[in-house]
Amino acid sequence: RAGTLAFQLENLSEGPHTFRAEIADAAGNRGSISGDFTLNVDIIPPTIGNAVAITGYRDDQEPNVGEFCADEPTNDTSPLLLGSVSGLNSGDVLLIFGGPNTGGIPLGQATLDGLGGWSFQLNGLAEGSHTFTAVIADAAGNRGTVSGSFTIPVDLTPPTQGNAVEITAYRDGVEPNVGDFNSGVPTNDSTPLLVGTVSGLQPGD
Repeated sequence: RAGTLAFQLENLSEGPHTFRAEIADAAGNRGSISGDFTLNVDIIPPTIGNAVAITGYRDDQEPNVGEFCADEPTNDTSPLLLGSVSGLNSGDVLLIFGGPNTGGIPLGQATLDGLGGWSFQLNGLAEGSHTFTAVIADAAGNRGTVSGSFTIPVDLTPPTQGNAVEITAYRDGVEPNVGDFNSGVPTNDSTPLLVGTVSGLQPGD
């Protein structure tokens, strides 16, 4: 007869465990033996001697282009998350979660630059605040050290409600005509000062 076999292992401790399967007949005679099969049990999360942080994000959507810190708003729906990491062991990876802790939504694995930095490309962020964490995980899938939370406010709504702005004049500082003048009035000042009024600004405008 041929088929498959299964055997439920229980209470394996940390470390390597080697197993063999052996065919025996009804009289107890032992026959063919399998080769060794080794399981490395790793149940210890990677929390010792390492560190991870989210340090900023990169915005490539005009007008504000560059690297920014947490809580600085963006109109970029696909910013690049940036950070630092140290103390990784062979097989360790860096996982990114959309949420305040490892119970958040798993988004994917960060790209390591080999120099202590990492990046992760975000996509399709909607209007509102988005919080992220980075988590070190080992080859067995144990989640260890967690970064602090990092929040990116995404603002896609133009400021057009409840406000007003107007250029009322320009200020000429070159003789003979010095003072404030209306639109269309000529000047010999190559560096005049535009002046105007504004109302209804919100914090950050």
